[in-house]
Amino acid sequence: MGLFLLLRRNHIKGSPATPLKASTLIHLVLPYIRNSPLNPLFIPRNATRRLLRKNLDSISGLLLDVGCGEREFDEVLAQRATAIIGLEYPPSREAQGQPGAKPEVYGDAMRLPFADESFDTVACICVLEHVPEPAALLAECRRVVKPGGHLLVAVPLCDRVHCAPYDFYRYTPYGLRHLAAKAGLEARAIDSVTGTWANVGAKISLYLLYSLMFTKAERYADRKARWWTLPVGVPLCCMVQLFFLLLDWLHRDDRDPDQYLLIARRPAE
Repeated sequence: MGLFLLLRRNHIKGSPATPLKASTLIHLVLPYIRNSPLNPLFIPRNATRRLLRKNLDSISGLLLDVGCGEREFDEVLAQRATAIIGLEYPPSREAQGQPGAKPEVYGDAMRLPFADESFDTVACICVLEHVPEPAALLAECRRVVKPGGHLLVAVPLCDRVHCAPYDFYRYTPYGLRHLAAKAGLEARAIDSVTGTWANVGAKISLYLLYSLMFTKAERYADRKARWWTLPVGVPLCCMVQLFFLLLDWLHRDDRDPDQYLLIARRPAE
């Protein structure tokens, strides 16, 4: 109900039959619920933050965040990085509905606009599935990271089609190891971001978000938000996520996660 009143206070025009842009709704509401179970994306986002914290010893010095989006992982990365340079590809802002993206640099991840061995660490979170040649992207990341430096790469195993039409792949641990080796990287660890139960809860929550609270459209930027559904939809997403997180805690199975996190290293030369 608080979110409903928030929207009313912001003078959103139109009747309940007139949806507003999904990106507008996110811009107004997400800052208040980003790190809470009220966020329909809480399960995968929170689990990614937890795994990044677990691997803080792989982060050091100057860090490049490839596909930084709205910088939601900066708080974790900054615990060990001395500085963070965010890179984003301009058309992805429209495709992903990210008007709040705040990169330091706009550029193509397939041709990173940086000199060789410029960074101590590279993060590439939920980006690899959106490029047609993932091995080439990893090779570019290897080029700009210093020998002995680390890459942190989060990729989906079970995720709905998103950012269409730029959504190409899903990854298993074996595929990740193959791609890392092909790019000249050592795969140090591959961790499940969620367990099976949490994955199920995330899928139900996303179903409620994209089928109840948002209208259907191929491109994210074309979706509209049914803001009058928030008093029901947001608490329902919260309850679903908390319930399945409890099940995941009681009986975790890492073989069917939502995502994997790869920690890779450029060999010291």
